[in-house]
Amino acid sequence: MLLSKLASGIDCQRINFRDVDIKGIEIDSRKVTKGNLYICINGFNVDGHIYAKPAVENGAVALITEKKLDNIDIPQLIVENSRKAFAIFAGIWFDNPSKDLKVIGITGTNGKTTTSHMLKTILDANNVKTATIGTIGTYIDDEVYSQKLTTPDPMELQEIFALARDKGCQVVIMEVSAHALELNKVDGITFFASAFTNLTQDHLDDFEHMDNYKRAKKRLFSAISEKAVINIDDSSGTDMVTDFSGEIVTYSIKNKKSDFYGDNIELSEEGFAFKMKAYGKNVDIKIKIPGLFNVYNFLAASALANLLGMSVDVMEEYARNITNVDGRMEAVEIDADFHVFVDYAHTSDSLENLLVNINKFCEGRLISVFGCGGDRDTLKRPIMGKIAGENSDFSIVTSDNPRTEVPDKIIDMIEVGIKEVTENYIRITDRKQAIHKALDMAEYNDIVVIAGKGHETYQDVMGVKHHFDDREIVKEYMDK
Repeated sequence: MLLSKLASGIDCQRINFRDVDIKGIEIDSRKVTKGNLYICINGFNVDGHIYAKPAVENGAVALITEKKLDNIDIPQLIVENSRKAFAIFAGIWFDNPSKDLKVIGITGTNGKTTTSHMLKTILDANNVKTATIGTIGTYIDDEVYSQKLTTPDPMELQEIFALARDKGCQVVIMEVSAHALELNKVDGITFFASAFTNLTQDHLDDFEHMDNYKRAKKRLFSAISEKAVINIDDSSGTDMVTDFSGEIVTYSIKNKKSDFYGDNIELSEEGFAFKMKAYGKNVDIKIKIPGLFNVYNFLAASALANLLGMSVDVMEEYARNITNVDGRMEAVEIDADFHVFVDYAHTSDSLENLLVNINKFCEGRLISVFGCGGDRDTLKRPIMGKIAGENSDFSIVTSDNPRTEVPDKIIDMIEVGIKEVTENYIRITDRKQAIHKALDMAEYNDIVVIAGKGHETYQDVMGVKHHFDDREIVKEYMDK
């Protein structure tokens, strides 16, 4: 592809310009080969501009920079934001595939994956060919593709869009993280509609303040989406659309004036039932997934499906097809007189929602097993400890993904919160042994909740991912 075609997509100053043929786009100078365009990204730890000369030595024929680089005689396109340029160039490279698709974005601290899953189930039942991109991977018409991040980097993301387009997909549903928005990963994509689920404390290690975290989420609506679906029960819901000029659809279980309203809610261990009221219609919904938060997720999915042309009337029928998502309030099948649930809850709000909801149908004791991830927001650790102590009959504090931190030091911080409210806890650093202990303790009608990792099949210790699946640990131990 000619450099001039890429340059036409963004405002830039041209230095030493020659219309060279670009063979590929790279942001890692070590991966540059002959004919590549190298984009100088000013990262958190390293400024990519200092690697421009090594990139040229490796074969780069043009550079994208945020400043003029001396003593380099190949073309330089100077841009205001090289991350934004990277996202736009990635779209151009794959012939802007998102323009041929209806792209749905879902953002929020919790609920993104389940809402995506519910929406895809509704669309599948209506024969709408759909792809999903998110935490548990990429699915293109039920084929699975692995990925490293909730929202992939621009080249990988645009390649997924191109593949979805080429396979005949009509809709792409993607989880959009705050990091992706802050780092301009989705710039150049027009979202047909986007949904906001909720905003609670998370990622403060990166955003420092909740206002920064909220501002990043808001970009999806203020700058990128045509239509918005908003949870107005969340205190940040209306803030998301203060500068939004497109169509706004609201959902709630508290405000009867919302466009999609959940009423007469019944919760049980088996799932939930409620009456959905939308645009003058009343629809009885029953879904075999427990948890009040899943009522919110279904309301969001229904509102998005409606914007895509699905009638409110059909939601009752399609709801019956919805099954659980891996690692989201997932019941582990065991031969015992107690129950085990595995969940991805790794924030203070998600852990509280999980435990509060299970308490509503737990007839015995609630035994929780949880930890906190290393190299992540440290402020939430004592908060999560306190939440577990307040909402569990007994807690076992253990290791999650310690990454480069010492697991016991993470547990020390969790313990500060839990010991404020209860003495009914122990600490077992080895996660496998912690799960075994919980299963040994469980009696008739008790519920064991293993939180934090959910669908993950690894444990990250000092940068090495070891195979570890909470569900496998439970089944193997119970089989013995």
